[in-house]
Amino acid sequence: MVDKRLRFTQIGGVPLLILILLYQTASVSCANLASFRALFVRMPQMHLSTLPAKTIRNSSVEACAELCVREVEFECMSFDLDNTVGSCRLQNHTHEELFVTLQVSTFTDHYRTSYEKLFNRIPNHVVTFEHKRKIPDLTVEECARRCVLEVNFRCQGFDYEVRQRNCWLSDLTPKDSGGVIVLPGTDFYERISNGPMEKFVNFGYGTLQQIEGIQVYNKIILGVTLDACAQLCLAEISFRCYSFDFIFNDDSCHMSQYIAANVHGISTTFSEDFKAMHFELKEEYLEMFYPTPYSAVLGNNEKTFKRVTPNNCARKCLQESEFVCRSFDYQIQDGTCLLGTKTGSDVGGLIGHGFAQVHHFEMKPFLDCGGVFYSSEGNFASPNWPRNYYHNMECSWQITVPKFRIIKLEFSHFDLGRHDSTVCEEADDKLVISDNVNGDLHRKVMCSEPKQSSYVSLSNSLNVTFISNAFQDAIGFRAFFHTDWPCGGTFTEDNGMISSPNWPNNYAPSLTCNWKIVAPKGAKIYLNFLSMDLERHINGPCRLAYDLIEVFDGESDSSPTLGIYCGRRNKKTVTSSNNVLFITFHTDDRVQRKGFHAVYRFIHIPVPTSSIPSHIEQTTSSPSSQETSASVDSSQETTGHYNVSYSTTPSSSASENNNSVIALGLAAMFIEPRRRPLPTEKSIGEALVVTTDAGEKFDDYDVTHEIPEVVTIEPDLRHVILILVIIFFVLFMTLLVILIVVCRHYRKRIPKRRNVTNFPFTEESVSLYDKDNNANDQTDRGQDGDSDINLPQPSPCDPPPDVTFCNPLYEQRTSQSASIQENTENTDSNSSVC
Repeated sequence: MVDKRLRFTQIGGVPLLILILLYQTASVSCANLASFRALFVRMPQMHLSTLPAKTIRNSSVEACAELCVREVEFECMSFDLDNTVGSCRLQNHTHEELFVTLQVSTFTDHYRTSYEKLFNRIPNHVVTFEHKRKIPDLTVEECARRCVLEVNFRCQGFDYEVRQRNCWLSDLTPKDSGGVIVLPGTDFYERISNGPMEKFVNFGYGTLQQIEGIQVYNKIILGVTLDACAQLCLAEISFRCYSFDFIFNDDSCHMSQYIAANVHGISTTFSEDFKAMHFELKEEYLEMFYPTPYSAVLGNNEKTFKRVTPNNCARKCLQESEFVCRSFDYQIQDGTCLLGTKTGSDVGGLIGHGFAQVHHFEMKPFLDCGGVFYSSEGNFASPNWPRNYYHNMECSWQITVPKFRIIKLEFSHFDLGRHDSTVCEEADDKLVISDNVNGDLHRKVMCSEPKQSSYVSLSNSLNVTFISNAFQDAIGFRAFFHTDWPCGGTFTEDNGMISSPNWPNNYAPSLTCNWKIVAPKGAKIYLNFLSMDLERHINGPCRLAYDLIEVFDGESDSSPTLGIYCGRRNKKTVTSSNNVLFITFHTDDRVQRKGFHAVYRFIHIPVPTSSIPSHIEQTTSSPSSQETSASVDSSQETTGHYNVSYSTTPSSSASENNNSVIALGLAAMFIEPRRRPLPTEKSIGEALVVTTDAGEKFDDYDVTHEIPEVVTIEPDLRHVILILVIIFFVLFMTLLVILIVVCRHYRKRIPKRRNVTNFPFTEESVSLYDKDNNANDQTDRGQDGDSDINLPQPSPCDPPPDVTFCNPLYEQRTSQSASIQENTENTDSNSSVC
């Protein structure tokens, strides 16, 4: 043990301090990939037989894994974690060493390092024959750990001889060495990068199969690097780039809309001096798997699918509910997907197939303990899925979707160690679903397998919390969620939306949904159907239709009916007579259509001016308060003139006066200013009385002075506007004449140009960038001036869809017959001409 520590503290003459700094830098860069516990593999209910090198109290899995990665006093190769007291025991040994064994333990889990997850494996390949360092008699995990911890140079990958157990470290990548070299019996482990190459699966040496009459490549770009080629494929917009071949001989990037399964595999029959590598895009579901080309797990396949893409095969593995799918093998020749419950570590390693077109994909473990989702759909699982979850965990996932929507949560697997249907106890592992509806918290606790594998929320927000104890563990759960429109409910918010479930897709059969819209008292509800596509009913009214919508003017379906709708309509509006609207949607079990989508809003009715009382009293500040009444001549309302007279009488009640002041102020807002002078009063204190249409009077304030005459003068602007238009037109015509004269004068002085091609720039003004582009354009067009070969060529096959794919070989016979017919017609035409 002392010699081993000495070798670790001083490798190649590097002092301990420098080694510590470099080791911490390397460890942090590795941990940034996901988390520290991602670098370890859990072996439940086991512990190492040796004594620990260091013990830390009150530690979690993540904290213990971080301590092991950052340890610099010794080489931490594994650790044991006691789940009852949280004791972290760091080990400088592994279970693969001689005289070291694993022992059974009830509450302790053993974690070994898994640095090989930081590398992509390409069997039967090497990156170079000029390596930086050779280390004999190591396992793959030990070789990967040596590459990560190397301090003398930047280790980018290693070649591993399987039989001899030799580890060859290198600082070169395929782009640095000019491609990979085929060498049976040796595997190349490429370090995972954080750039655009991370989005592609490296299949090693080879290119797409070339099929006669089919343009496999949509675009070819010369003089780029490997990383730039990957970036160009991701950024391509003229077609969907699913793969690319990189030719190291001329640094050319060949992008294609096909994958190897579309063209019957990868071609590797080239001369020795030809250097090429094939890369395929990791689509949405394929990103959740570790790829291992030219390898498979045979004899452990549970389900088979034909003619699917690799991405769709990955989706079927993720959504499999009959068993826990951990990996799948994919055969390129016929697009066969083989789902399995075993991985390479479960069966003692993967079986290599040389260059047979069979590839293995292993599911990545779920490491996130909680998260926040704002997307319309997604999925999550218990930590370490598809393996048993960890102890002493509390993870929370928050799901939020747009307003007026709901969340549908579906479980493909659920196993928390308890299988009876009794009430969950406090010490059990459990899953708690919390739903907050208008301040009321609804909770559902699950510790055993639910009878219904789905949960529908009552609002647009949902919280899912997973709690595990220190005594037992199980496979855990896998959940998928998506947003949907609720089938019924009560809405009290203004400006809302209502749609049939699953809109804009087809609604489900045998539905009965009831919605109630409640507005504030005194308001009405305006309902607008923006889209309506129900099952068509030709004979009879909509009341007898198979699928229909009914709108009721009240709180239930017994209220008066405002409308019954069926079939297809563009727009339809409904307005309630009160503040409640009831909507019913009914479907049968035969034909399903898209359904409907509607919006609503509240209409608040203002208080009418006619409701103001005719007699309004107020009390003035002076003791001689007097009542004033005014009336409006209805015959002059259209012209905007109002005759108002005032009369003064004593007032009575103070409380009524306050309301009178407010009402009078509201009424005054609708009185327009006079356009002719008011008549003067005959005497102070004498009232001028004007009656309304009803002949009534109302009180107003005292008049203690004469009202001056107001004279309004309205200038006629039409003459001014006409004068400005005439001036503008004269100026415009003058300027136009001057321009014509000047242009004719200078045109006569310039000699005529020769009838030759007019180049827009001279040679001196051309930039290097433009020269390169012009040269490339001339090179691509060829000597005969043909069209650009980089443009997408017609193909009898469309790009691979999500569910199935098409092989151009299937359409080759049809294209050949068409070409033969065309050649025959050309021959006939030529003979006729001759």
